Amino acid sequence: MAFLDYSGPQKPAPSQPKAALVFLHGLGNSPQTCIPLIQDRLSQLDPTLSQDIKFVFPSAPRLCSTINGGQCLPCWFDLYDWPVKVGVRDDKQGIRQAVQQIQDEVAKLEAEGIPKSRIVLGGFSQGATLALSTAYGDTTIEQPFAGCIALSGWLALRQELQCTPAACQTPLFWGHGQFDDSVKPEQQFFGVKKLLQQGVQSTTTKSYEMGHGVSAEELCDIAAFLKRVIYKQRPSTESIEKTESSDTQTQTALV
Repeated sequence: MAFLDYSGPQKPAPSQPKAALVFLHGLGNSPQTCIPLIQDRLSQLDPTLSQDIKFVFPSAPRLCSTINGGQCLPCWFDLYDWPVKVGVRDDKQGIRQAVQQIQDEVAKLEAEGIPKSRIVLGGFSQGATLALSTAYGDTTIEQPFAGCIALSGWLALRQELQCTPAACQTPLFWGHGQFDDSVKPEQQFFGVKKLLQQGVQSTTTKSYEMGHGVSAEELCDIAAFLKRVIYKQRPSTESIEKTESSDTQTQTALV
């Protein structure tokens, strides 16, 4: 995952969290790559987020990855093509198994007293795809999530997607780099188009001057989205737009 160069002390989890963010790392990465940026940086941008939100970073299982020549590495599901273009072949069974793993994480949070309506799912790259599949692709969803954050991901199993009425109520933030050569930028357009056709009611989509990564500007937008969906501020729907960024601290180290 391409991250900003940021490091800092980890924030302790709130003693009585009001909400939760379940954030899923990308292919070949781990929760440790996400914590400094997602938890610490967002908490620095808005201290109320660290006071109210429990951050959860599940680990992907080690699977043999086709695009890596069968090498075993942290992977939510198999990938058959890289870069990821529109129309890429999906690992249906692997995605469904991964969705079940995230559903189990959600069930743990519900058992702790955090309802689904206060849980945001998010992820980067392959993790974003899994977040989308869990939030919108599960045909058993009876309650919407507080929100879904997809960073540089794609909508898998698009042709067979059937969003439930409850899933359509989950607000979406989708950020993507204009120069992403790993997960092609058009994935954002076609993914959001399909979700809108399914009846998803609130979508916020942003395009950034970067490749396959996360920028400071995007983090500010994520913090604003979290505040909106968790504190139930007035929702908004934005069309895909190109956002000029003066921040140049985006690295390009990933997968």
